[in-house]
Amino acid sequence: MVESPPEGYVEKAVVDLTSEQGMKLAAVLLGLALIVAVPVAMAWYVDVVRPGALDLGLTKDQEGSIIIGFDLGAMLSYLAVLVLVLVFHELVHGVVFWRVSGEAPTVGLKGVFVYVSAPPSVFFQRDRYLWVGAAPMVLLTLVGVLLVLLLPASLMLLDVLFVALNAAGSAGDLVMILMLLRYPSSSLIRDLDSGMVIYGLGAP
Repeated sequence: MVESPPEGYVEKAVVDLTSEQGMKLAAVLLGLALIVAVPVAMAWYVDVVRPGALDLGLTKDQEGSIIIGFDLGAMLSYLAVLVLVLVFHELVHGVVFWRVSGEAPTVGLKGVFVYVSAPPSVFFQRDRYLWVGAAPMVLLTLVGVLLVLLLPASLMLLDVLFVALNAAGSAGDLVMILMLLRYPSSSLIRDLDSGMVIYGLGAP
């Protein structure tokens, strides 16, 4: 059941990432940029802290060019990483939703994808909602960076892939965060399955 916002707050905007074409395009472009930039940054980091470790997880031809494996074993490994990203990304959202609101989040399916959203009765203060949105990008990136120090070299490529896929998958969250920063910190946010409702003080 959707409750009314606190006294003095009125609806300012409804944002749905699946129907807002401009935001959808921005998320796609940002996701493409991240899927290119993050592996480059991670490869540099690995080379600094574990020189040569990433090379052991890669196949190269006689000229030294990298060959990305597409045999069955490699494809299953990539698929497993993708599933882990999807599960842990939403799990982090859910845990932070629960921590911030004190109420269990709603878990659902959209096609074959799992999503987590806050109960419709919960209104988040803007800065807390920003943290919910940023948490998977921040926390899972930190996990991936720390795993570089712990994993065997044979798994280094999969760790880089994990961080890159999570970053690209966070593009929608980042676009929403940038949009929310235009609103005062006093704003309240009600979470939707694929967006949010923004409430502010005063007239609409």
